[in-house]
Amino acid sequence: MLIADNKPLPDIQENVTVMRAQTEDVDQPPPPPPAYTPPADGSSYPAGTSIGQAPAYQPPAFTIDPSLTPTGRVTVIKTNSRVTGSWAVDPRKADAGGSPDNLDGSNNTAAGSFSRTEDVYLQTTNGRIDVNVSVVPHAASTSGQRTTIVAQTTNGAVKLGLHAPDRHSRPPLKVALRTTNGSVTLLLPRSFHGSLEASTTNGSVKISAGVQRETPVVIQGKSGRWEIGRGATNWNDDRKGADARAEQALDEAELKTTNGSIHVSFVDEERPTEKGVLAKWFGF
Repeated sequence: MLIADNKPLPDIQENVTVMRAQTEDVDQPPPPPPAYTPPADGSSYPAGTSIGQAPAYQPPAFTIDPSLTPTGRVTVIKTNSRVTGSWAVDPRKADAGGSPDNLDGSNNTAAGSFSRTEDVYLQTTNGRIDVNVSVVPHAASTSGQRTTIVAQTTNGAVKLGLHAPDRHSRPPLKVALRTTNGSVTLLLPRSFHGSLEASTTNGSVKISAGVQRETPVVIQGKSGRWEIGRGATNWNDDRKGADARAEQALDEAELKTTNGSIHVSFVDEERPTEKGVLAKWFGF
């Protein structure tokens, strides 16, 4: 016997409609990306920068610490002591006359040191040298004038942070850092344009990635010479201009040690902090 079921049948059409609506929602394409908007300050992104790509790194503009009073020639000669500090150098003040200024304001300049002609001359024995020098923008008084910085010790590390304006706003730089037992570290200004010579006997020469991008040849060993300027592609082209006619218009840096490593980077590059007494002293 068949018994009739009086329960109403489910509304199949409604379920089909719901499933179709859900399917249509899933198949909808993603919303379009927002329209391009320029930077809020009204500037444009550097050439070659695509949408979504971070702008190329821009080095900070050259500035001088306002707490530093520009001074003329600086000569410091010590024994069994370290030399540290920061100052701004304006060679025009030395040309106007006057005796050299001491880095630390002490009376530790040796007899006869006033006859030195370097813009900055630092010398000590059995002590490290760790200084920062800012070169005040100025024009050369003669065609062969250079801003000369010399720092040397016997048993200790030598480190110089050099800040300088665009090379067309200053005379060429001439830097010499030397030690016997210790590391040598030179932090170059981005405006450095010229030759770098470095040598060590028991250690290595390490050039930062930023400096490597500005030299056509990168050989990191115990010694070498690097031409640092605007990169490998146009260094030779640049030398065909004014620099080729006046070799003295190029910057120079000479770094030398016997027992220790040599580190070269731009002043705005970060370098890992050395750890340990031996690493701090000898730079291994």
